[in-house]
Amino acid sequence: MAVAKLTEKKIKAVEQLQDRIGRCTIAVGVDFKGMTGGSMTAMRRAMREKKIEVRVVKNTLTRIAAEKAGRPGLMKVVELTTAVVFSYGDPAEAAKVVCEYGQAEKTPLVLRGALLGSRVLSIDELRALAALPPRPLLIAHLLGQIQSPLVRLVSVLSGPSRGLVTVLQRHAEQLQKQGAAPAGQVS
Repeated sequence: MAVAKLTEKKIKAVEQLQDRIGRCTIAVGVDFKGMTGGSMTAMRRAMREKKIEVRVVKNTLTRIAAEKAGRPGLMKVVELTTAVVFSYGDPAEAAKVVCEYGQAEKTPLVLRGALLGSRVLSIDELRALAALPPRPLLIAHLLGQIQSPLVRLVSVLSGPSRGLVTVLQRHAEQLQKQGAAPAGQVS
């Protein structure tokens, strides 16, 4: 009976892990060996504030869940004592939080890599992703790059009409100086 409960418990754990793996935008593998229980709890709390989940996983159950979720590449960053950091939002923000946490807290948190969609990222690629500016800033920069040529085009196209208006205005001023009424006015 105890074996049946254990099997049922593992099946449920695989299903939950499969759901997380399937929904996440990025999954970062970290080695937490050497961390105290208190520092692990503090890390989970800090990550939770950023809407990021930290789960200590069993490798065999993770392999089964990753295969069922269609993301077997996750196993390349899961080995030995591993926690997986799941984010369901902006992958760059999650990468930044994980990378900065390990440096700021002086914890023995060792990055193993990440799974971004179906692509496995090395530690260097993960750090490069963490170095990117936030998504809203990238979008604003892109829109600025798109808008800039359009503003210049409008300026160039409005130049001749602006010039014509200036010429007509000066001509009207000259006519007024000479005492003649401008065209369109009845004396």
